[in-house]
Amino acid sequence: MASSFFSDFGLIWYLGELRREELAKFKELLRLETSQLGIQQIPWAKVKVASREVLADLLTKHYGEQQAWDMTLRIFHTMGREDLCERARRESADSRPTKMYQDHVRSTFPHVWSRDSLFRSHEFEWKLTQEERETLKFVLAPTDTGRQFHTVVLQGSRGIGKTALLRKLMLAWSDGSIYQDRFSYVFYLCCREVRQLASTSLASLISRDWPHHSTPLADVVSQPERLLFLVDNVEEMSGDMAGPPSDLCSHWLEPRPGKVLLRSLLAKSLLPAAFLLLAVTPQCRGELLSGLQDPSVKTVLGFSRNSKKLYFGSLFSNKRRALEAFQLVNRNDRLFSMCQNPILCWLVGTSMKQDMDRGRDVALTCQSVTSTFISFIFNAFTPNGAAYPTQQSQEQLKNLCSLAAEGTWTHIQFFNQEVLGRNGIGDTAIPTLLDTKVLRCRAPENLYGFPHKALLQFCTALFYLLQHPSAHPNPAVQCTRTLLLTVLNRNRSSILLGLFLFGLLNERERQKLDAFFGSNLSRQRKEELEQLLQNISGCADFHPQVDFLVLFYCLSEIQDDVFAGQVMACFQELNLTFLSSSDLGMAASYLKHCYNLRKLCFSIQALFRGEDPRTYRTRQNFLYWSQICSVLASSEHLQELQVVDSSFTEPTLVIFCHQLRQPGCRLQKLMMNKVTMTCEKLAFFEVFTHNPGLKYLRLNRMALSWDDMKLLREALNHPMCGVEGLLLTSCHLSEAAWELLAQVLISNCRLLYLDVSINILGDAGLKQFCDALRHPSCRLRSLRVFECLITAAGCGDLAQALVGSQDLRCLQIGSNAIGDAGVKLLCEALVQPSCHLETLGLQICGLSSACCEDLAYALTGSRTLQDLDLSCNALDHNGLAVLLAAVSHPGCALKVLRLKHMELGEETQALLTAVQERNPYLRVISQ
Repeated sequence: MASSFFSDFGLIWYLGELRREELAKFKELLRLETSQLGIQQIPWAKVKVASREVLADLLTKHYGEQQAWDMTLRIFHTMGREDLCERARRESADSRPTKMYQDHVRSTFPHVWSRDSLFRSHEFEWKLTQEERETLKFVLAPTDTGRQFHTVVLQGSRGIGKTALLRKLMLAWSDGSIYQDRFSYVFYLCCREVRQLASTSLASLISRDWPHHSTPLADVVSQPERLLFLVDNVEEMSGDMAGPPSDLCSHWLEPRPGKVLLRSLLAKSLLPAAFLLLAVTPQCRGELLSGLQDPSVKTVLGFSRNSKKLYFGSLFSNKRRALEAFQLVNRNDRLFSMCQNPILCWLVGTSMKQDMDRGRDVALTCQSVTSTFISFIFNAFTPNGAAYPTQQSQEQLKNLCSLAAEGTWTHIQFFNQEVLGRNGIGDTAIPTLLDTKVLRCRAPENLYGFPHKALLQFCTALFYLLQHPSAHPNPAVQCTRTLLLTVLNRNRSSILLGLFLFGLLNERERQKLDAFFGSNLSRQRKEELEQLLQNISGCADFHPQVDFLVLFYCLSEIQDDVFAGQVMACFQELNLTFLSSSDLGMAASYLKHCYNLRKLCFSIQALFRGEDPRTYRTRQNFLYWSQICSVLASSEHLQELQVVDSSFTEPTLVIFCHQLRQPGCRLQKLMMNKVTMTCEKLAFFEVFTHNPGLKYLRLNRMALSWDDMKLLREALNHPMCGVEGLLLTSCHLSEAAWELLAQVLISNCRLLYLDVSINILGDAGLKQFCDALRHPSCRLRSLRVFECLITAAGCGDLAQALVGSQDLRCLQIGSNAIGDAGVKLLCEALVQPSCHLETLGLQICGLSSACCEDLAYALTGSRTLQDLDLSCNALDHNGLAVLLAAVSHPGCALKVLRLKHMELGEETQALLTAVQERNPYLRVISQ
């Protein structure tokens, strides 16, 4: 029995086939066998308690693989387990093709894969790290409940290391260090290559990587459960996964187009028992998962801190230099985070190594992301031993930047030779660009692209400093203003491009640029950029599209506080969404430059929830948060604050409220939308007893308990409270809350506007409000009870309130089913001399044309009603004709009639037009 078989299939598996009593008998026979043969015995005390794994290890160590196996077979024969003996003989014969294939993989595949490799270290590139080995150990293992996934999806961004992980796995399997007992064969398939094949079969794909012409295909597929397919670049299948099941093939010999074959394999129509390990980018995951059977999804996170350190150690031959470079990068959070991506880690490490070799200060190399990329590019285009580039190198870099700009605007990452030629990159320049690693060739299509999107974005930013976009040969390349708006877009997809665009204008980097190209264009570009930002700041339409945190990040890259102050002074409104500790740090640094800020909106989502206050990161976050909140008290012009989709812990709420209470806080409006406070709200409501300048408070979609409402009542009744407008929309108010609010209406003569829409007010709660409205102390001018479950019965109390209130001018009662009967009661009140209502909202109230006579009576009888909203009600032409006749009456004071979202026929439209022509002071809004 060949020892290679012993290694390949493992004694552990065979011992695992023995029942507990059989294992005990095996141990007894082992002691007898070794005694009869007169060979050294394993101490019985160890054998007796040994598990299957330990026993296999003892046999191998004491007798060697061959003798241990021979002895095991004899004992199996003695025990009557001929089935195990026969399987071992058969699998021993079958193992020879496996061994041959593994040898071929080890000797051939690294050479083929190294052609497009960026890494210089064979050990680092092709050997699994301990972390990777531990990760892969569990990727295809059954879950804790015993569930076995046959399809596992590895998702991760481009360049994060998915391909490298699959290749390392295959090589580790070939040398017997992983999945050895699990899979007889492992095959690597690249979707990009396979889907281009007009016709192929799975047998053909397997045979192409076989070391000899005669592939034992029948044996390979005879045990599909022992096959593992590593499928790379599955995002290339975007759009290919849809189609009828009849298109799929089910036999490994059946020829089909490459994309159909891949879909058949992924959909488990082909070899359904085989295991699949798929690599895909997150953008395509959703579409892909719909075509897979019961997949498990895992995320590839890239290099850990230890992996980064290991890579730097492999890149630098000098350990001291490697440690120095790693520590410098570790101090720059942004750069260190980028190194999570293996390709960017290579780029950063290469930049530092080249600068070290040239005797430069590497502390300056990694001072910013831009400085690192500048070093990489300039080193690539400066000959060894030379201080400056040749004119040819300068032109090559300009052409490369032109190519990058075209790629950015056309969203193309790989280019054919025609595109290269259009941008000035001829056939003779391509080998140089490949050799310097600024371009990579993607076989077999013979396409060329940048190693990583970040390098493409850097070269794009450089293009806009060196050339005018209007001169680009591709009209798709946009102007600098459009580029800037793209960079500042809220989806943050081009944030790196923005960092480079601003970073290249840093004083030190500008000097490098001017020295490299022998020109002084960068200072002019900086002035142009400032002017563009000023123009954008004056265009309110662009503000909702701008992610101001991205702008902060960009300003941090330029490292010029004077410039930052000039830029941020242009903006009066900011909208910030804090997603990370880094976001907090950026806002803490640059909000202080917003001298003219008048309106601030922010969202802080779970950044402090569950944090250990003792950790450095948490303490740092609290410091950032304090600096952010200090703007509330230090900004001279800030009048409006919106907090959206946020969660406050007790420490963050205390810090926030402390600044709101400061004498320097000039806020007038405070709006909280979908905000949770995981603590008592006393500190929040006490703000209004210390800051009389706060006139407007909106709490939307905030669950307010009975205790919260008592705190709010006490705050509103405090003599220092200056709140005039109160909105409590969708706050899940309880029935008892209405009594508290009614008390506030009576005791607080400063409260002029109240909105309790989208709460369960009902007729009973409305009655308490109406009683308060009639009280002589109530000064409320506007009441909005939109969608509060009010019926026609409640309109009787409302009618009394309209007559009894001296100050109520606006009533919005839309989205309540008051019907025609409820409107009749309101109309009777509107004509009373003591009713002073000017605005009435009755949209979506279930009205019909039957109420139009009552409305007409109110319109001609009221001397104050100026704005009536009847939108989204079923009023026909006859009913509207009655209304329009009333608005044409000399005694009607109406100025605005709203009839939105109503089906108006041609006859009705003509009538509306005629009425408006006769009454130029009336606005009828029907669209």
